[in-house]
Amino acid sequence: MDEVGTAWRSKRFTSVMTAFRFTTLALAAQALTACAQKPVTPVAVVIPPPPPAPVLGPDACGASRLTAYINAVPRAAIKPAIIATVGERPVRFLGPGQAATMDYNPARLNVDLGQDGRITGFRCG
Repeated sequence: MDEVGTAWRSKRFTSVMTAFRFTTLALAAQALTACAQKPVTPVAVVIPPPPPAPVLGPDACGASRLTAYINAVPRAAIKPAIIATVGERPVRFLGPGQAATMDYNPARLNVDLGQDGRITGFRCG
């Protein structure tokens, strides 16, 4: 081939690549504008206030009704009796030095146990 044919092909190839680049750029710009956020009209959202917390007194867990069980060993018959006395609420038996969560739940009954395993006291929390 001669130099004129090669130069013509080179110019033609360059113009095809330029057109391809321009078309790709135009399509990319169109795709980006299609993804643009449309203005959204604000909507008023009303969040109702939370319901008031129940008012719980110092004996919300029923600990004062359990004095008859002090010094008792919490065996199979005693535990259900304690639970029946205070009603449906969380009850946990805590031995000396036993790990317990520190979250305060006034409705929960904590039964404190001594070194010998006997009940030493009751408290809410």
